Amino acid sequence: MINMLYRISDNKLSTKGDFDGVWPWALLAGLVEGLLIVYLGSELIRWTGRLLNGRASYSDIRKAMAWSYIPFFATALFFLTGCLILDIGLFDFYLAIADGELEFWIIFIAVSAIRIVFGIWGFVVFLKCLGQVQGFSAWKALANWVMVIFVATIFIYLPLGLGFLWYRGLLNF
Repeated sequence: MINMLYRISDNKLSTKGDFDGVWPWALLAGLVEGLLIVYLGSELIRWTGRLLNGRASYSDIRKAMAWSYIPFFATALFFLTGCLILDIGLFDFYLAIADGELEFWIIFIAVSAIRIVFGIWGFVVFLKCLGQVQGFSAWKALANWVMVIFVATIFIYLPLGLGFLWYRGLLNF
């Protein structure tokens, strides 16, 4: 849900500060995305990890993924705490930045830096946890992750993208 709220606010999908109208959709979309990432992602990681002689079970990979999200939740706490301290809504914060208010720019830059640092930390935690459960190094875990991205791109994102282009009439077979 927090990831969806970030996306909605970053992409200015809500420009009226209407948090009450957005959070139920963010909750639903975040739930669906989270379940897909954890369950489908874990299966893809397990499958590609087997090609690298990984030994992790499906359950162990789900646990490794869950632990890697802890730094991400910390960034959300910083952001939401900042909104509470400033007594400003989530989307009003981005509107204030768009208006050029300096104090919000400073906070935005600080929160963005924290998000980047904690995001890198979360990815490193993920690689270390994945390597631990698969029985190989973090570098080999990175190779496992790259294979997942490749497989997902070829077998999931590419067909979805082509289907979307075909549906919109931009691609004729």
